[in-house]
Amino acid sequence: MTNEYSPDDPIDDIAPFLRDTPIEDLIQEVIESRDAWLRGDRNGYTMEEAQQMASQWTAKNNPNS
Repeated sequence: MTNEYSPDDPIDDIAPFLRDTPIEDLIQEVIESRDAWLRGDRNGYTMEEAQQMASQWTAKNNPNS
């Protein structure tokens, strides 16, 4: 079995929309999601939510796309 990515792959090859996202924004997103999960408000992202977030991050970080 082979992995799709290795630990040495640059983040640009795996998730280019994260390249220019400030780490503080990512941390805040994780904290808010975890807090909601602990309250029972959320049990995870749907595929549609994940795709929407990725497209928003991509649009925000790549204005020419």
